Amino acid sequence: MADAGIEVVWGRAPDGAVCALADGSTSHVTPAALDLIAGRTFWIYEATLSPAAAPGAAAALLRATFAALDADFKPPAGRPLGLCVLSGPDELRTDRAARWADPPLVHAGYLPDGRQVRIGYFTDAHIGG
Repeated sequence: MADAGIEVVWGRAPDGAVCALADGSTSHVTPAALDLIAGRTFWIYEATLSPAAAPGAAAALLRATFAALDADFKPPAGRPLGLCVLSGPDELRTDRAARWADPPLVHAGYLPDGRQVRIGYFTDAHIGG
């Protein structure tokens, strides 16, 4: 278990699921190279919240997902180096700071379709030249 009530299912689910709540809310990731970040590969985050999701469930799923992937990260070449959250104007969190502390994500720009890009590198990711 991660945050209270969140089960880490990473590695046990074949569909990219990372975390799940008892109410049916889940987080999923898919790998993608981001041109905006020099073509580096990140896990692209998505969450599906149940209509019964408690307040704060979305933020808790995001924190737990980053923590689970960070704990599982091993630095061979070609693996995603971190987590990327893409959001449109209606989905932006109320915290509009350039850096978020938990999970540790930074604003990295916008995609051509207007979605905001926030990224966070995993603890052992080697990003130097």
